[in-house]
Amino acid sequence: RIFAVGAIIGLLTIYCYLTINQNKYWKEVITFYERTLKYAPHTLRLLNAPGHAYIIAGKHEKAILAYQEAIEIEPNYPDTYNNLGCVYAKLGKVEKARELFEKAIHLNPDYADAYNNLGSVYGTMGRNKKAIELYKKAIEINPNHNLAYSGLAAAYYFEEQYNLAIKHCDKALELGHEVHPEILEFLKPYRK
Repeated sequence: RIFAVGAIIGLLTIYCYLTINQNKYWKEVITFYERTLKYAPHTLRLLNAPGHAYIIAGKHEKAILAYQEAIEIEPNYPDTYNNLGCVYAKLGKVEKARELFEKAIHLNPDYADAYNNLGSVYGTMGRNKKAIELYKKAIEINPNHNLAYSGLAAAYYFEEQYNLAIKHCDKALELGHEVHPEILEFLKPYRK
């Protein structure tokens, strides 16, 4: 009986030590995902998780490497191309971002987020007519895509189609999206 109690206490001590040691990994999100991927390397959502964590941490170059590694493991997952495109767009590398968004759309022709992001890239390049076409496609796929309405409002504004800009700005607001304050300010004189 004394031996059994001693064995239980010993096992509890080992269990507590292992739990505390494992908690170190869970405190750091990136480390958690990297360790988890060792045990489930082909889990699609997990493949993108380190990249997301690096973006949040402001480590864009590491995010790029994480997404590239995910693409090597699973080259047919459109989310990874879209996410990598977002990193390149954020870094101002719009041509590379464009290629990645197009690849995501090629892999999933119904990928509203990729159409929206590609629209943003074309808007950044000053190609508003193409941006409008892409935002409309995103909305066709997902009629509640608030970011696409916001982007559409900006593109119509720059094309001097103010009534359409106001219409889509209001729709974005209705869907709960914050429209860029400058667009709201620019549209004030055109509201009736």
